[in-house]
Amino acid sequence: MPLSGTVKIAEAGVLGLDFNADGQTMTPQLAEALRDAGYRFCLRYVPREAEAKTVAFDLRKQEAQFLLDSGFALMVVQHFERDPEWVPFADKGRRYGAFAAQWAREKIELPEGVCVFLDLEAVKSGTPKQDIIDYCLAWHGEVKAAGYAPGIYVGNRARLTGKEIAEKLPFEHHWEAFNEQFEIPTGIQLKQIFVTATSPLRPAGAKGFRFQADRTSIDNKGRALRWLAP
Repeated sequence: MPLSGTVKIAEAGVLGLDFNADGQTMTPQLAEALRDAGYRFCLRYVPREAEAKTVAFDLRKQEAQFLLDSGFALMVVQHFERDPEWVPFADKGRRYGAFAAQWAREKIELPEGVCVFLDLEAVKSGTPKQDIIDYCLAWHGEVKAAGYAPGIYVGNRARLTGKEIAEKLPFEHHWEAFNEQFEIPTGIQLKQIFVTATSPLRPAGAKGFRFQADRTSIDNKGRALRWLAP
């Protein structure tokens, strides 16, 4: 059976979280604590390729259904390449984008129309900007062709300016890291928030759980995220 839920446009001001499941699991008790603290959506990761080390703990249908049943809307983001700095180019963008779409469709059974994010950060210093742009364009093309809504997370060492991101890339959904301010002219739809051990955004029931908070907004063109709502 396909995932339950409905593809919807997100409202502004909604609190959610993103987390990597390496060594940790979202339990019913943890989900309840986060829901009680006001969290209403979740972003989980998909791998870059079949041989990636993250494959064992990246999002699959069973966990996706559990998150939906626990009351969280759902979107996905693909892991960035860690070298620790990596070099993007067009063919890599095509391969990674195609794999993200395939995983979303086959392993998660995510319906079309939901946001699938590219994670652009930690790009090697000196990488030609056109290579970064070509990577993003190729990735976007694969994900869009699969029927999903391509988004981009921009973080530390993305190596592009906010103006370049808005003018040279076709993404309609922009997610900004907690420690960056890109000043994208079209605005952003999601802002990450750093959550420390003592942060008021960390409920008592989430002690030791590694996650970051995120809050939705409507961008300057009146656009918003698209997620699978429970």
